Amino acid sequence: MTDVSGAAWVEEAFARWPEGPGFPVSSLIPTGFDALARILHPTRRVENDDGTGTWAEIAAERGGVMHPSVQFEALVGGRGPEEAPDWDDLVPLTELPEREARVLAEVLSRFTGTPEVCWFAIWDGYGSFGPPDGYSIKVDPDGSRRIVEDTRAEAAAFRSELARYPLVRTLWSRSEPSFPAREYFLFRGPVDAVLNFRFGVWWQPPNIWWPDDRAWCVATEVDGYDSYVGGTRACIDAVLTSSDLEVLPIEPDARLGPTDPLNPAPWDTAAPPV
Repeated sequence: MTDVSGAAWVEEAFARWPEGPGFPVSSLIPTGFDALARILHPTRRVENDDGTGTWAEIAAERGGVMHPSVQFEALVGGRGPEEAPDWDDLVPLTELPEREARVLAEVLSRFTGTPEVCWFAIWDGYGSFGPPDGYSIKVDPDGSRRIVEDTRAEAAAFRSELARYPLVRTLWSRSEPSFPAREYFLFRGPVDAVLNFRFGVWWQPPNIWWPDDRAWCVATEVDGYDSYVGGTRACIDAVLTSSDLEVLPIEPDARLGPTDPLNPAPWDTAAPPV
């Protein structure tokens, strides 16, 4: 979109990112909804791009406690695959998987009067918006994909083209409007267009999406392992009762990371981090 005025409300509806440890949920999903749900992204082994497990399975295996503000690091008892105690190569997906996006689109389309007009904001820092000099992936008319040489001039032209499009901005604080927390390109289409966001071979779902009537909103923080949905009570109840999502109710003032109130912090375990 060359006109991002349709996202003005989003820029104002996020709580400011606070100083100190952790974040309130209201800084990750626009405020003002009747109810919220937290969708936990499936975990995978580092060598497998597909989601292979749930957080509840990890909790059952390792004696953890599932609760609305549960932290993945606390459940697995380590800071990362290369650190002790390790995660046994388990990592959660940082993006909303395509399967979960499809489920959400089907559920949420029933709770808006404008399913034909939806807005999608994607963080401008993804590699999809800055092709590296040297190569790129092209899609031929028959649908096949191939790597081709990409000159510096072509890459520069691509970035110059992107510069034509204004960005949606969320702020760290109102006192520092020149220092945004995140900036996003804005797209528009029907609700089910959320499944069309592919750049070459890469699935790159939007970070924030909502219908034109603002009946609900989905948000996925760039560095997070989960997504959030805000909407009416009926809408969120439908999300919470979906058997195809690992989802928990959560309050807007709940605080997330780096501590977990019911599971021990990774650095409190017997084997110290390295």
